[in-house]
Amino acid sequence: SNRLGIYSMSLPPFFVKPLPFTVIDVNNEISSNPAQNLSDFHYAGATWKTSGANAKWIIGDLGSAVAVDFLGTLSANADSGTNYLFALGTTAMNGIGTGASYTSGTLPFISPALTTRTLYHSHLEIGTPQTYRYFNYYVSSHTGDFEAAFLVVGKKIAPARYYDNDYERGFEDLSRFDLGRNGVPDIAYGSVLPSIKFSLSWLSESEHEDYIDPLLKACGTTEPLLLCFDPAATTSRQQRTFFGRLAASKRGQRRHFNVWQRDFEIFSLI
Repeated sequence: SNRLGIYSMSLPPFFVKPLPFTVIDVNNEISSNPAQNLSDFHYAGATWKTSGANAKWIIGDLGSAVAVDFLGTLSANADSGTNYLFALGTTAMNGIGTGASYTSGTLPFISPALTTRTLYHSHLEIGTPQTYRYFNYYVSSHTGDFEAAFLVVGKKIAPARYYDNDYERGFEDLSRFDLGRNGVPDIAYGSVLPSIKFSLSWLSESEHEDYIDPLLKACGTTEPLLLCFDPAATTSRQQRTFFGRLAASKRGQRRHFNVWQRDFEIFSLI
């Protein structure tokens, strides 16, 4: 058991690199905010927005059969009654998952319940990876227009151990403030992004070489990914969910026999 890890967090963090997908059908979208924006992972302002309180669904194509064990809907204007359903299959299904090979069933969007935020993230961990090409995403019981920034479909990468007590969490202010020679302020307003800095210092050799290195190579400095820093089902999980670009050490550090360390920092778009 992770006896030392309980002093820093209840569960180890995990990463998910979002799989690209194409929306092949949708029943509710406005022209300025199409559902395909859910897979535009670079811009949080490009959202899927629906019109009215009718049921909302999309049918997605992952391009080929790939393993999936996580779904996250990020920065959505969910309310206390909003539900969703996620389904996977070998062929394109109808909008509510009929004939699916896997279905999550209807789940509450905000879980655990929390009513102190403007935007919310959903969180679905599938115990056994499901390998299929097509998916349905269905939102129900939502009051009014529904809007969300990203739909993260993919497979988790998580260390078996997390023993680090020290990490830094805060915000990265992209604004600029300068004073001219006569004391006149020069202000450039910018976003204030949530940020986190931490280390994975007990990676096994196989974790480092088979999972973390390939993840960092695939993302580079341009491709965003999801980080859930403490996936325990508490209300705090909302603010411990990050989506952005990782700044990681360019080289893994070998600490002991079969023990490696990687340092990470993320600036989040959500």
